[in-house]
Amino acid sequence: MELISMKSITRFYGKNENRVDALRGIDLSINSGEFIAIIGPSGSGKTTLLNILGCLDSPNSGEYIIDKTDISKLTSKDLANLRNKKFGFIVQNFALLDDYTVYENIKIPLDYSKTKINNKKQEIKEILKKLGIEDKINKFPTELSGGQCQRVSIARALINNPDIILADEPTGALDKEMGQQVINIFKEINKENKTIIIVTHDANIASQCDRVITIEDGSIKSNN
Repeated sequence: MELISMKSITRFYGKNENRVDALRGIDLSINSGEFIAIIGPSGSGKTTLLNILGCLDSPNSGEYIIDKTDISKLTSKDLANLRNKKFGFIVQNFALLDDYTVYENIKIPLDYSKTKINNKKQEIKEILKKLGIEDKINKFPTELSGGQCQRVSIARALINNPDIILADEPTGALDKEMGQQVINIFKEINKENKTIIIVTHDANIASQCDRVITIEDGSIKSNN
């Protein structure tokens, strides 16, 4: 079932001679439950595309429909609600707050969504157990390894039970073994019919996805 549809999406920054075209007429369809890699050289538009997919940025033109909702018709408040419910975000440098415990870091999306916390500690414990770091719940990020920090960021992305996980270079700060462990976690999450879209420079990581989208100079060069 089609979850995401993009037609003629453009995104540029600056004006006149300072204008930079980050995306040039992107057409893209993504089905529910797909595991997709977006690859391409630095500056090709990969992160811009991921940010538009996650409603963190808006296109200058084109149509973006997610789950039958036209994004251009939403208010900023509606967009914020959609982001929090529909998406889980994972970034290369983990984006954890050093003065928050693992539990407190994972709970942040729940605070934004005003979800009641009655059973949330138990839910967080269960996610951490699934990721193999349940014993780290009261630790601080500075007490964890890079791989453990990325698992915490994955737990935070999952806590609102989103349909779509967006990951920007999720293995970029990890060694090969830790990176593979993270991809194995994504594979397990994907089996639960979560749609996963990752930006990566790593050809080995990309080869393990269902589909690889290659971007160059803001355009999709291959999509298979």
